[in-house]
Amino acid sequence: METTDRMNAAYARFMAALDEAAADSDLKQRAIDAYNAYAALLADASKEPAVIEVNRAFEAYRAVIVGGLGGADSAERIRSAYQRYVADVRAAWAEIDPAMLSPADLAAIGQNLTYLAWLVETSLGVAATPEQDTGIAEAPGGEFGTSLWGSMSVLTDSGGIKR
Repeated sequence: METTDRMNAAYARFMAALDEAAADSDLKQRAIDAYNAYAALLADASKEPAVIEVNRAFEAYRAVIVGGLGGADSAERIRSAYQRYVADVRAAWAEIDPAMLSPADLAAIGQNLTYLAWLVETSLGVAATPEQDTGIAEAPGGEFGTSLWGSMSVLTDSGGIKR
């Protein structure tokens, strides 16, 4: 079984366990409805002038990164650093004691992984390796995946994260 398959299977097992832990049978539908209401408010809020200004500022930030790291001279160094980082994460992950890893620590790890992936993709304008297609994929099972807890990213068979 490939690493990405094992990661997706572990995610699916956890989400199934979460579903089983739900106190009542209509929780899944109530969670979907609440999430849809939340997403609708976010969509409406994204049209507000302040949010549009925040998005412009973010694009300016992104342009600085692309301008500073996006050159052909740095592309190979960035790819190499990315691959070293992934190897380091793999080694560190193997040493984690699941009983000692708090949800906050796991979230911090995830946030670091997400930011680094975005930074590499932004600076290169492409995936870290030519074989990978990066982005965000929905969990299997439709708009809200197979769980009442919402849609989450899943790894693709290529080892990247797919849109």
